[in-house]
Amino acid sequence: MRFLLAMAASMTACLLICHDSRAEEPNETFGDATRLESGQLSVESTLGTGPDTVLGVEGLFGGIDYFDDDGSPLGDGRASGLFGVPTSSGEVQFKISGYPDEGFFGNHGEAGGYTVYVDVYDLFDDLVDTYEYDETLNPGVVNSFSEFGSNWINGSFDVYIDNTTVGGFGDDVDFYRFTGLPPGARFSATTSAGEGGEPDTALGLFNDSGELVGFNDDLSEETLFSQLEGRTNASGEAVLAVTGYDDLDFEGAHDEGGGYELAIEILGPSGDYNDNGVVDAADFTVWRDGLETGAFTQGDYQVWVDYFGQSVAPAAVAAPEPSACCMVLSAMLAMACRRRA
Repeated sequence: MRFLLAMAASMTACLLICHDSRAEEPNETFGDATRLESGQLSVESTLGTGPDTVLGVEGLFGGIDYFDDDGSPLGDGRASGLFGVPTSSGEVQFKISGYPDEGFFGNHGEAGGYTVYVDVYDLFDDLVDTYEYDETLNPGVVNSFSEFGSNWINGSFDVYIDNTTVGGFGDDVDFYRFTGLPPGARFSATTSAGEGGEPDTALGLFNDSGELVGFNDDLSEETLFSQLEGRTNASGEAVLAVTGYDDLDFEGAHDEGGGYELAIEILGPSGDYNDNGVVDAADFTVWRDGLETGAFTQGDYQVWVDYFGQSVAPAAVAAPEPSACCMVLSAMLAMACRRRA
């Protein structure tokens, strides 16, 4: 029965690890890192130099008569724009929020700077006014704009956003905290292409104090994606950050944009500090020497004690799909019950 219980725990872990999701914003600092679900090994997101906007033009009764998501000719493809909007009352009114807040209630996590341009035409379709705003979008906030001109009555206007013009706060870096992993285990982390382009990524590993302890820019000369190896902490967690080249300080100072996926793979057993596939006395020596340099903590010693004697299991057969796992486990439990009866 102990074998079956262990197998049940393995099946549960499999179901968790197979899950992946989109990142939650904002996660631009170590302290705001997106905390992933226990056992989750991959996450998708987008690097961009500004917020993913939505744009709405208000009508006479305060409702949204015109809407756009990614229609601007400017920006990184995630900026909004509307053209030929009538100004029958001489008023130009519109709202800007973050995707996917189509109701303009502030239901979004987008953050960053942008510039909005407005071109106003009179009754005869002649350009009579142009103006622009440099603004910042914050999570949960909707920015509203309103202007009036007597020569705008029965005219029209264009409004469009550039989300790449306002630097600093608008730039993007994504921090993630992987949880529920084997403690003290070596892993490999890799970025790959996601939706919306292939950004030139840089990948960083951070210790429990938020210090950068591992870095990689390009996996090889043939790819712009990144890969590094590290070790989970004594709690089975790892904090990684993805940014664009050449933001070596992981502050978001880059011009890269596009989707990516970050995935990690566990390479060895917990407590195998010399990476030979076996948790033995030699790992204690590595831990002791690393404790003096700060590479290990006292908690890593307990991991070594808990997992002493374990080794890498041979990968003789592929792991079944989660649904198959559940069927096999159910059958084995049923057999065990019949035998006990």
